[in-house]
Amino acid sequence: MKSRIPGSLALLAIGSLASGCASFGSNEPSPEQLRLNALEQRAERVDRRLENLNLVQVAEAVDGVEAKMRELRGEVERLSYELEASKRRERQLYLDIDKRLQRLEQSGVGALAGSASPDGTAQVSAAEVASDPEIEKAYVTAFDLLKAGKFDAAIRSFQSFRSKYPNSVYADNAQYWLGEAYYVKQEYGPANEAFVSMIQRYPDSPKVPDALLKSAYIDYEQGNFGEARATLQQVLEQHPNASAASLARQRLDRMDREGR
Repeated sequence: MKSRIPGSLALLAIGSLASGCASFGSNEPSPEQLRLNALEQRAERVDRRLENLNLVQVAEAVDGVEAKMRELRGEVERLSYELEASKRRERQLYLDIDKRLQRLEQSGVGALAGSASPDGTAQVSAAEVASDPEIEKAYVTAFDLLKAGKFDAAIRSFQSFRSKYPNSVYADNAQYWLGEAYYVKQEYGPANEAFVSMIQRYPDSPKVPDALLKSAYIDYEQGNFGEARATLQQVLEQHPNASAASLARQRLDRMDREGR
């Protein structure tokens, strides 16, 4: 028995070594290799998530920039439209001024005389204007400022003229152009006050249809479409032969198209 035990132990040792050698030469990964592979796979998943997250953030940032660009383009278009509309109003004002100035120059100062002021006193006659050039000079000075686009200075000059010469033949003109100076500056409150005051103080003035028309325009600009329509109808009914009547009809047609 004693001689067989060492032999058995030798055989067992040889078997273990053979088993270990067989395991070492196998293609199966070791536990360490498996853990390493698992870590690499987790790292790859994390990288992909980070990459996807960055792409989402970039996409959101691009969307935000594009939305802001669309908003800015809309604002630019709105401002461009308002600027062009303002330019059209100014051009129309200048054309109107030129036409009126031409008629004034062709007809002479005498065409403006002959009516009475609201308080019953006689207005300054053409002869009196000719003999007192200070009145005409004051009016022309204010009018020239208006033509030159110096609206603030024109407003001050027309206000001064109105205070100094309330009963002159130019008084109704000065009051009307005061309103126009405010109107072209889009200061609609004082503009409308000037036009309404002109209508009330000089009801027989040839400027009344124009003052009514501009008052209606102001109501339109301020969104008071009912008042604007009523005043435009008043121009058509009370002054059908005035040049303002044609413009009143055009604005009413426009309001009909706009559903206002």
